[in-house]
Amino acid sequence: MFLGEGPLAQLVEHFHGMEGVRSSNLLRSTTFDGVVTGSNVQTIQKIAKSLGVAKKLLKQLQIFMDKWIKENKIAGGIILVLVVVVAIVYFTKQPTWKKVGTLSERITSEINPIGAFIRVGEKIGENDRTYILNDQPDAYYKGVLNDVYCSTELLNNIGRIKSDRKVENLFIRNLYGTNNVSLETFTNYIKQNNIHCLIIDAYTTYDPNGQASGKLTFLEPDKSYQDNWSFFEK
Repeated sequence: MFLGEGPLAQLVEHFHGMEGVRSSNLLRSTTFDGVVTGSNVQTIQKIAKSLGVAKKLLKQLQIFMDKWIKENKIAGGIILVLVVVVAIVYFTKQPTWKKVGTLSERITSEINPIGAFIRVGEKIGENDRTYILNDQPDAYYKGVLNDVYCSTELLNNIGRIKSDRKVENLFIRNLYGTNNVSLETFTNYIKQNNIHCLIIDAYTTYDPNGQASGKLTFLEPDKSYQDNWSFFEK
């Protein structure tokens, strides 16, 4: 918004009484690399006059805003307090949820999707994100209920999950993403980390031209569910 020392500023400051102006500052986005003479001077004068008016208007607007801020500090404080009060009222009126059990407590040797562990009136969620329970079930929540399987005998049930859900790929997540691994590596990882839950996940595959070509579905062990998920009721 300000002219500074660029070519337009040079033009405004030097067009009076000059037959030509040339800019040499190549670091600005606006460049002027030509001689201004004859009839072009009138055009430049009009531009300069308009820029001068704009600068005056901006200055007046700045003065007005500074004055308003100084005079309305109390009003601003009141507005802030009202916002905080509304937020407190909103959250205190939201239904509160009481933990009634953990997922790990209900996992048995029988393999089941998480949805099978939920009792009437309950919801399942992460221990530190219970506010999410007030939302309507979304695709992610429904995916957790249907696509996360848990069992204390997970190693003995991998084949059943693969067969029932028609999933062949076995993935293990690491710092760099996920890797497709052998059944032996997959089962050893589960055993070493005492994992009781598997998630059926998928990602979109692309052809050499960058076009989506399908989805690759895979099984992945995930310990976070048995460690951090619990059941809640109002």
